[in-house]
Amino acid sequence: MSLTSSSTSSAAAPSVPEPMVTSPEDNNPGANLEILSAVAEESRTLVPMDTRQADETTDLGRAVKPPIAEIHAQTILPGAVHDEHSSLIETKVSTAGIPSMNSNVKIAHWHRLFDMATLIAAGEGLLKEQPANFAQGMPITPEQQLVYHAKERSFSVESVASMTQPASIFAQPFELDAKDQELEQLRHELAAKYQELAARDQKLAARDQELVAREQELVAREQELVAREQELTAKESRIDNQPLNSDGHIPQIPLATLLTATNNFAADSLLGEGTFSRVYGASLPVAIKRLPAELIQHYVEFQSELESLSKFRHPNIVAILSYANSHDEYCLVYEFMPNGSVRDRLDRKNGTPPLTWYQRHRIAAGVARGMNYVQTAFPDHVLILLDLTTDNVLLDASLEAKVSNFGLARAAQHLHETSYLPTPHLQGTKVYMCPEFFAESKMTVKTDVYAFGMILLELVTAEKASIRMKSNARKAVKNQTINDMLDPVLILTEAECQSIHKIVVLALECLEEAAEDRPSFGTLLATLDH
Repeated sequence: MSLTSSSTSSAAAPSVPEPMVTSPEDNNPGANLEILSAVAEESRTLVPMDTRQADETTDLGRAVKPPIAEIHAQTILPGAVHDEHSSLIETKVSTAGIPSMNSNVKIAHWHRLFDMATLIAAGEGLLKEQPANFAQGMPITPEQQLVYHAKERSFSVESVASMTQPASIFAQPFELDAKDQELEQLRHELAAKYQELAARDQKLAARDQELVAREQELVAREQELVAREQELTAKESRIDNQPLNSDGHIPQIPLATLLTATNNFAADSLLGEGTFSRVYGASLPVAIKRLPAELIQHYVEFQSELESLSKFRHPNIVAILSYANSHDEYCLVYEFMPNGSVRDRLDRKNGTPPLTWYQRHRIAAGVARGMNYVQTAFPDHVLILLDLTTDNVLLDASLEAKVSNFGLARAAQHLHETSYLPTPHLQGTKVYMCPEFFAESKMTVKTDVYAFGMILLELVTAEKASIRMKSNARKAVKNQTINDMLDPVLILTEAECQSIHKIVVLALECLEEAAEDRPSFGTLLATLDH
């Protein structure tokens, strides 16, 4: 235990605090001396503790001779004496102009100054009697070291008082507290920065995973595009090599053969029904179109379709295989289309999956290719279909589009874009018919182009053709809200979105009021193939 009376002194010798920088008014040696002298003077009148008690309670009391213990005992003060001299020191501190501070801090430093003053008062005799004890490893405090070195170097009490700088001693805890708070704040800031960096690392890791997934998706898309290109190349080659079957022979078969194949046209063999006819399935992969012979209209349709399909052979035109007729009915036998009509697939009939945009785009291009063929293959025999609808565009096993139902088709020799044919009776499906057909009963090669524009909008929206469909599309293009009119089941890439927007604009060009403002099927095909 040290020679000081401070209750805060420890057995182990702490390191001497580094002097702190103070303002000029805080370094007041005169005030320091006044305080220390007063406290030292007062300490000489203290009531000492029992020497024996000091010997039992302190390490120093057991380690030194009785005179030293006696001097030490004079520096150990009872609580009451401490309180008395605390008041004395408080008075001296106040009169010396030392700044006020927290009471607990004051008490601690009052005792510190009191201990130092006591040591100064008692140190002279102690150092003269036992100077070697301090050099033999005895535990001493910084204050004891200060007194020891002061006496060894003949420092005066005044110089010791000047060195203690009580203003700095009082200011030191506040500066340390401020430093601690600053360090704590820095710790919080560093922790926050660490959390922020960790969050950014997680975000970057997630972004890396997303980029890897995107890269894999792009690779898959590229492979898909290569496969599609190969498929299109093969189909274009097949189309280009398709022979023109001008005036081709269509074999006639007995009606009894068809009755057997359809179980006498049983109801469960019925595939579909049109305005004037019914289509049946058979035990063979064919479709049979049956037209009752009681109406003259049926005979006209039968002859028109038979003549047209025997002349026009194309991968995007449904193929006629044979026919049968009798005095009471006519039958046409076609290749079987397992995926039904485009309308069936847009309606997802029988739970079929929705068509993708790629499939819809292919269908549009296939229809344009087939219609361009029937209008350009034979300049002296231009064909106007008059019933181009999504119900009459059929899909084979690979979803290749094939135009069917040529029963209302009309042929004209050397019919140009500005030429027209008179039509005495309204025919076809009303919503697909062009304005000039209603106003003047005229039909041109642009009549079917108008119907094709409605088909394009159906492919985009999946809705059934209607009068308002055209006006809604115009409004969407004007307001740049095309995405709002799309079939909601479509999942589109950015490139496909751009493609759809172009198709909507193309559809509106087909739906122009004036026939001469509509594009030809050749122009449409070039745009769609591109």
